[in-house]
Amino acid sequence: MGKATAAMVCGIVGILFCPIVLSVLALVFGMQAKKEIDRNPGAFTNRGQAQAGFILGIVGLCLMPLWFLVVQGR
Repeated sequence: MGKATAAMVCGIVGILFCPIVLSVLALVFGMQAKKEIDRNPGAFTNRGQAQAGFILGIVGLCLMPLWFLVVQGR
């Protein structure tokens, strides 16, 4: 399940570098992966990665104003 892993990676990198793009992608990939996993419950076992990516996307979006303050403060 590539979308779950992509959601988690985008969520982690989004918090650190580019929250406006990668955090949104983490939300989208996480939601899509969770829906696919819920449709085929026995086929995939990485729902935790999808959920982590989704949550990290939310955290990245919440921290975005702080990120802009830090970047503009340089």
